[in-house]
Amino acid sequence: MVRHFSLSTTLPVDGNQSLEVVKDLETRVKNIYSLHRKIGNSENDRVRFLSLATLIYLRRATGTPSDDLHIYMSEGIEIIENMDQCDNLLPLFLIGSEARNDSDRLAVLDLVARTPKSVLCDGTMGMIQCLWTQHDLAEDSSPDYLRMLIAVISQCTIMTVFL
Repeated sequence: MVRHFSLSTTLPVDGNQSLEVVKDLETRVKNIYSLHRKIGNSENDRVRFLSLATLIYLRRATGTPSDDLHIYMSEGIEIIENMDQCDNLLPLFLIGSEARNDSDRLAVLDLVARTPKSVLCDGTMGMIQCLWTQHDLAEDSSPDYLRMLIAVISQCTIMTVFL
């Protein structure tokens, strides 16, 4: 049996119920983030890093305007600057692809340089750089986030595993 899947460029928000599910998830992630923010050690930084990436993704994927996005990004970059290496590619991809200025991008590149090649796939950095290019080309306009992610990820010849 062949199953067909379609990729939507927005999260499925079919009425208030789906929107409430997204809001509930965001609240839960914020609670986890707040709990781990109070304790400063490398394990808590990993949890904060993943939480921030999740919050950024939820905001961008739903198109929900938020002043918090800049706060999440600056805290994510701060964690990137203080990490010895990256053990999880998904938050690096989600936060790294949002880096808009040279200093933030340099922090991402420095973390990649500190991360053993056995952990980091070249494809992850390539996708991040493609997304940087897409953002730069869009200049002041805001390209559709999910459409851009789908376009960049679908160009990979080998799928990156975000573990």
